[in-house]
Amino acid sequence: MGRRKQRTKKNSAYKGIIEITTFLGVMGGLYIPSKIEMKIIKSQEYHSFKDVTKVFEENMLLLFGSVLIGGAIGYIVGKMIVGFLKLIFK
Repeated sequence: MGRRKQRTKKNSAYKGIIEITTFLGVMGGLYIPSKIEMKIIKSQEYHSFKDVTKVFEENMLLLFGSVLIGGAIGYIVGKMIVGFLKLIFK
């Protein structure tokens, strides 16, 4: 009975690791295109808010794709970490 409790605690810790790495991947996916967009905005002279929102609208697909790819990479890295930890702590 005591062994069963310990296993569920381990599994929830592993799930937490996967969630954290996925979250970090999504945040990285948000960060990179926003940096690119800010460089575009700084390189050109924009005077109104409408012009700035136009840049974000044009690059929305890039943002969406990078968030998906970042999340997927984070999930895969999390799974790799969990697999490695399971090998170490059998």
